[in-house]
Parts: sequence; structure tokens; C-alpha cells
Amino acid sequence: MNLNQLVTSRNNNFNLIRLFLALLVIYGHSFHLSKIEATDHISLAILNFAPTVTVGGLAVQIFFFLSGIFVTASYYRNPNPFSFAFKRVARLFPGLFFCLLITLTLGCFASSTHSFYEYIANDEFYRYVFSNLHFSLIWDVQGVFSENKVSTINGSIHTLPLEFKMYTILLVIGLFGFVKNKSFFLLVILVLSLTLLIDKQIFNFQIYDMPYSKYAGACFFIGVISFIFSRRIKINFILPIMFLSLAIYIPAGLFKTLFFYAFIFLFVLYLGSITSKKYIFNLDPSYGVYLYGWPIQQLTLVVLPNLSPSFLFFVASPISIFMGTLSWIFFERPFIKFIHLFLDRKVDKNYFDFLAFHSKSVGILMAIFFVVFTFSYSLKNTNLIITSMDTTLTDFGPHSVKQGGTINLQKNGDSALWVNYIGRPPKGSYIVFNGKKLDTVIGDDGVATAVVPDSELSKRGKKEFFLEKNFISSKSQSNKLIFEVN
Repeated sequence: MNLNQLVTSRNNNFNLIRLFLALLVIYGHSFHLSKIEATDHISLAILNFAPTVTVGGLAVQIFFFLSGIFVTASYYRNPNPFSFAFKRVARLFPGLFFCLLITLTLGCFASSTHSFYEYIANDEFYRYVFSNLHFSLIWDVQGVFSENKVSTINGSIHTLPLEFKMYTILLVIGLFGFVKNKSFFLLVILVLSLTLLIDKQIFNFQIYDMPYSKYAGACFFIGVISFIFSRRIKINFILPIMFLSLAIYIPAGLFKTLFFYAFIFLFVLYLGSITSKKYIFNLDPSYGVYLYGWPIQQLTLVVLPNLSPSFLFFVASPISIFMGTLSWIFFERPFIKFIHLFLDRKVDKNYFDFLAFHSKSVGILMAIFFVVFTFSYSLKNTNLIITSMDTTLTDFGPHSVKQGGTINLQKNGDSALWVNYIGRPPKGSYIVFNGKKLDTVIGDDGVATAVVPDSELSKRGKKEFFLEKNFISSKSQSNKLIFEVN
């Protein structure tokens, strides 16, 4: 059997392999989250072959390798860029949205510092969900898991921006039509692989912006190239064992690491081929298990704060599998199936019968959150206590502008206001200008800058502004200054 036959056949066991990889990530995170110090013996063994990789990091790299193979295979089956884009969106975002919403809600209920009402009546609740949904990552919400060793609500989502970038790269390649020509496709992928050697931004777009990114990106490109040559790659047990033998006996260095990765990738492909129709794992909860693993571990530590890493893994894993399975059945699979049928123009009564089975549960959940959101937004911030910020605004510039004019014009055409201050404002503070929250950068040199919308400069009048920081049950404000539009 070659790789092409394995990947294009439904008779494989990669769903189970991906589930196992998600559990390895949970295992790796246990040592980071638990307050009890312990030795990660599996990671120590891996470090003999790949000096910068832990067990969780290796699992993520294998995820990217398999993603490169299967996403490329999907593109070859249907080289329509728009179809590709819709399918990738359906795969990533529905499960992510519900995971962010559900786990933050559970985290708020588990918090001992504030009531759930105080959380949902605060901007931070919504900012966490929707900022992370478009990969402007926010790790914490004040008071949630604050008594744990690490307060991050979901550290697993840090890999999603890179995954999305890899999808975007393939999408752009498809828009230029290179997918249809394997030679051009391979050439483009090889050229893009050279970006692994570049640290700077490319066209103001930084592909590898985190320490793990280059290794995971390399694994994705290896997966893409593997599928391009999939008809020539034979799946057997001998080849990975040969590379493992070389990795064991060769001295430490680059080739030892390369042979180790060759063994890992080929062995994973071999394991994927060992199956029978009787034992195929048809569910694919791995994405959900990966997403829910970290927050489930955090919730477990709220109840059992002194769990060792090993016991944390064994307690959190079955709960994560349960949540991941629910996510697949009720959120991910219905969206994926709808998109596939919609693109194939087969959205008929049979699909809606399928959707109706899930819609009862999903509908109830959506209705609950809709009521909560509507209620909280109607009351949001109305009862917050306003306190004085230990920061004083001393000067700003310019002090005025003619109606319809611009101030401190930026390269992108935005108007900006600079403000001098004394006393460091709290992290996350922003300027409120004429009642509107502005995009603000707080500098370390006593200067804050904020983008002022043109709509605010097009109407005459005195515009009051100040620094503000929103907390869960209160908000802190600085002294107020006046900007004038003549």
C-alpha cells in the first residue's frame, strides 16, 4: 500500500491516532499546570533525539504533519479554492466558538472571586470569546483560575493561528492555480519552506511568531510534500524501524534528529494503516479533546488543587474525551456536513432530518446563551463602581482641530492623539474619547497614543477623554481632559 491509497481510503485509523496525539498534549500540559513538581520521563527520552521537543510539542508537530497530508489531499480531490476555504472554516471555528464559550462559562462559575453575573456583565467575558475566535489571543480573564498555578484559561489555542496561516498559504496557492500542476505546487512549497530560515515579517505578515512555529510549520510542509509524492511512498514496518535504528546508533546532531523524525512520521503512517473495517474508529473527537483538555485540567485543579501531573492527566483525560465527543457530534460534524452538502448542492430533506436530531440539544444551548448575552448586554456596566485611577493625564496633542481635519496623520491614514501621563496605568487601560473606547497603546515612556475615528473629528464640539480600565465589578478612570473640534 502506498500513502495515496491509505489517505484516500476510509479504511484507516487516523481518527484514533489523532485522539491519542490529543491525549499526549494533555499529558504534556499536566506537568506545566500541576503545582506538584515531577519528572516527565517521556519528554526526557525524546530530548535524546530532538533537543528542543517535549512529548506535547512532538504530538503537535505530528498533528501538523498529518494536517499537511490530509488538507492537501482534500485540495487535490476538489481544487476549488472557495470550497477549500469554506471547509477549513467549518472545521476550525464552530468547535472553537463553543469551546471558548462553554469553558469560560464553567471557569466563571468555578471562580471564588466574583459572581457569574459580574462576569457576564463585563466586557472581558465577550472580549475573551470573540478576540480568540479571530486569533487575537487573550489568555486570561481576571479572577478565573487565579488561584491555580497558571491562570491561562486555554493554552491549547496557541497553535490555531499557525494552523490557519498554513491553510491560508494553501488557499493562496490554489487561487493561482498551482494545485493542479504538481511540479509548480512542489516548487512553491519548497520556496515557502525557505521562509523557515527567515525571522522577519513578509509583507507585514509574520508566519512564525512563536517559538514552536517553525518546527510545526516545517512538519506541515513535510506533510504537503509527502502527499505530492504519495504514490511513491510505500507504507510498511521495515522503513520506520530502519530510521529508528539509525537514530539510535548515530551520534547526537542534525542527522540523528532527522532520522528520528523520519521514524516518527513513517511509523505514524504505518499505524494508520493497521486496521480493519470492523474496528475503524468513525468518530473524530481529537480536535475537541485538544481544545477542551487544558481548561478541563484547570477546572480539575480548582476542585483538586494538589493533584500530581500523572493523576491530573488520568482525571482530566476521560472528561476531555467526553467533551470532545460531544463537540464532534453536536457542533463540529453538523457544520462540516452542512458545508460539504451545500458545496455539493445536495442540501435536501435528508440533511435537515439529520440536523433536526442535533438541533434540539444545540437549540436549547443556543437559546440559553442568547438569553444570557441579551440580558447581560442590557445591564452591562450599569452597576459598576467607578474608582479613581492612580494615573494623571498631564498634556496631549494637538489640543484642537478644524472640523473634518486630521490629527497626527499616520501612514495608514488614521488620525492619532498622543497623551502624556504620570503614574503607570493598569495593564489593559484604554482611552475613552467622547464616550467611545479607542484603540490605545500605552507606552513605557509616559506617553499613550490612540486612534481617533474620523467621525469624531467631523462634528464640532468639546470632546471629553480619559484613561479607563475595566475590572470585573468596577472600573478605574483617570482625570478628564478636553479636546476641541472647531
